Amino acid sequence: MPMFRSKNRFSVPALKIGPVIILVLVLLLVAGVVALAVLEPRPPVRHYEVPVPNERFAR
Repeated sequence: MPMFRSKNRFSVPALKIGPVIILVLVLLLVAGVVALAVLEPRPPVRHYEVPVPNERFAR
């Protein structure tokens, strides 16, 4: 019985490490997508396309 318990104790952390690695990879992918969304030039271009603040400063 102790042998099976020790094997179970070793297998449980091994099973936990797998999902943790997957979660870390998923978090890295999500962080990369968020970074690309933030660093994309499209949102600033939209801001530059809106001339309302520039017109206010010009007036």
